This record gives sequence, C-alpha cells and structure tokens, in this order.
Amino acid sequence: MNKSFSVIILFAFISLALLASEIEDLAKIKSIQDVINPGDRYELFTAELFDGEMPWRIQSGSSFLDTTSFVSKSPNSEAFKLESKLYYSEDAKMKSMQIHSNIEIPGRDKFFIKPEHAKPLPAGTPSRVFFWVYSNNYNINLKLVLSQRKSQDVTIDFGLLKFNGWRRMDAKINNYKPQERLNLTKIGKFELKGILLESSSFQSKGSFYLFIDQMGILMEKPETYPGSEVPDGWELY
Repeated sequence: MNKSFSVIILFAFISLALLASEIEDLAKIKSIQDVINPGDRYELFTAELFDGEMPWRIQSGSSFLDTTSFVSKSPNSEAFKLESKLYYSEDAKMKSMQIHSNIEIPGRDKFFIKPEHAKPLPAGTPSRVFFWVYSNNYNINLKLVLSQRKSQDVTIDFGLLKFNGWRRMDAKINNYKPQERLNLTKIGKFELKGILLESSSFQSKGSFYLFIDQMGILMEKPETYPGSEVPDGWELY
C-alpha cells in the first residue's frame, strides 16, 4: 500500500467519524427540542452563552499567563447551528470564551474558571448539561462544578480534551445523593460555580488555549407527576 493511498484511507476514516459524530449530535439536540417544546416536565436553562455579557476569570491557576477573553469564533457544524436556535435570535452575533494559560507542572497544575457573578439555576433538578469546546488534543481533564446551599458541590466529569477542533460535550447529571433531590426545595437552588481544568501528567509543558461556547442545562421541574405520565426508567437518551 503506497503512502498516498494510506492518506486517502485515513482521510476517509476521519470524515466518516466526523459524520457519525455530527449525526449523533443532531439526534441529541432534536431530543432536547422534543422534551422542552411541550413545557411540561423539562425546561432548558441558558447557563452561559459566553458572548461577553458576564465576565469570567481564572480564580485559581498556576501561571501569570492566565487570561480569559471573548472572541468571534464558533463551530460551523449543522448541529451547532441547530442548537443555537434554542438560544439566539436569527441576527445574533455569536462569540465564544477563550481560555489561555500555561502548564508548568503537568499532573499538578489546575485551573478553576468561574463567573464574576453567581449564576443561579431555576428551581428544579439539573438533568443534563451540554456545551461546546475547542481543543488542540490536550491531556487536560475538564469538569463542570455546580454548588448547592448546605450540600456538597456537584462535579460533572467530561474527561480528557484529547481531540482537535470543536466538540459538543454532553453529560447526565446524576452524581449527587437521592435525599438532596427529594429535599431540593428545602436545601435551595443550584448555582453554576465554575469550570475546572486539571492537567494530566502526560500533558506537555507550555502554553495552551481552549474555546468554550453556549452552555445549556436541562432542568427537571420540581412538580410531582403521576406515575402514568412519567414511565419508570424513562431516559432522554
């Protein structure tokens, strides 16, 4: 097999993988559209669009290079365009947040990026969270942290950012205690606390930059539903 043919095969494989990812993203976004349109059980909370309306800062980092800024850079996929319609009007000018810093001690360096002002979620139970990230194949782990009064923080782990370009991150929020869900109205609402980046020991030293765009959280409303309306074990996807 000659080199040019190997390149063609590799390109075809990458193209098929990207197409499969795009199809999966579109299916998930359409599922979200289906459950929020009736407005019965779920609502979509716009957690942050990263357009510069709310400042973010790196609260705890390990480098003097720590900066955040808002730039005109967004994904160009059909999935992103479809999801954008859930947040924006047709003529909106979209931006994303750039995070720039430096890894000095791989495996030890951490960066916590938080909104300048508290971002409370509406009453209810956070069910899923999704947003877009641009990476350059970093061995950096990304986590989202939600806080709740009189309770431990809820941390959602999205794993290593070992990919190139834009990717839609999507995760179910299910790592908090059942009694917290049952006593939600007594404990208080959740808040978006921030984004945690943790470098892996396999990450090279040096500067890195990420972009993050439009974050939504699917909220399950606090009402009690008859069992006939919500089948046991029902899942969005």
